[in-house]
Amino acid sequence: WLVIPYFLMVPFFCLLLCKIIEWKVSKPLLPFLKDVGVMSIEVYLLHGQFIVLTRTLTNEYGWSKPLVGAILITACFILCWYVHKFNTWIMDMLKTKKA
Repeated sequence: WLVIPYFLMVPFFCLLLCKIIEWKVSKPLLPFLKDVGVMSIEVYLLHGQFIVLTRTLTNEYGWSKPLVGAILITACFILCWYVHKFNTWIMDMLKTKKA
């Protein structure tokens, strides 16, 4: 019963945040946010591997955590963008063969 308020509040605040972004964010930023949302499944599936790599590089080799984190977050988004484009290409190819 303790989680019931969260089930009621989270959708409301997510929709409110979307409206605030729609009102306040400039037009050039909206396509970027759309692309991040579209490739969210790729980010979800690949970020775990990047977390393991970050822990390995920082704990075993003593590298700077903020620097390694920033580099690997950037690399994760770049790799996810290419994986998403590849998935889109495959799905488009399968749709044309099916039709």
